[in-house]
Amino acid sequence: MSLQDEFANLFKGPPPDAFGSARVIQGQIVTFDKATGHNTVNVMGGVITDAQIAVNGADIGYVPGDPVMMLVIGNTYTILCKVTPAGGANYASAAQATTGYFASTANQAYTAPNGVTLAVANIVIPVWANLMTFFGMAEVYFKNAGSDSDCSVAHTMNGNGSGGPLQWASTGAHNQVFQKFQSGVESVTPNTTIVASTSFSCTTSGTITGSQVSGTCIFSKA
Repeated sequence: MSLQDEFANLFKGPPPDAFGSARVIQGQIVTFDKATGHNTVNVMGGVITDAQIAVNGADIGYVPGDPVMMLVIGNTYTILCKVTPAGGANYASAAQATTGYFASTANQAYTAPNGVTLAVANIVIPVWANLMTFFGMAEVYFKNAGSDSDCSVAHTMNGNGSGGPLQWASTGAHNQVFQKFQSGVESVTPNTTIVASTSFSCTTSGTITGSQVSGTCIFSKA
């Protein structure tokens, strides 16, 4: 017998009894607990309790009535994914996408009380997304003209501002640093462009010796 025949014989015959037969069927979610994964699924008129779930890292968010594809091996049922026709209401409901933006400046003069824009980013919403989670961070190094001052960094995401309280800067004309973090979750319109911007203002004039602004947007479908 050749080596090729010996290898071929390894794959002949039925699988071991412990594995059972494998098949793919369609079911429908009856109940689903997002916190624990406990579930009931209608399969061909019967109800399966606590079927296994294939985990892919996305927030699946099954709801009653969702059609799902299931793998059956022996007596074990596993929910593989949500099923929908192209253009259906459930399309991309488990999908996520991430985009980021970054900007930096140096030697930028500012005049009280107008301030300056540090960064502007145009963000395109995916055609399937209607929910956005975002995080933004700004760090500004600046030097005032010579007196105490109130300074503010304002983030604006999709028209919603978040300036936060004014911060009292150190006395005198020397280098200082101001940081501001922003985060939030909001509804967005699919296939549109929104604007994220960050600005700096101060009650005295001076110079921004350097700044960095970065942000991340995570899109999903509710």
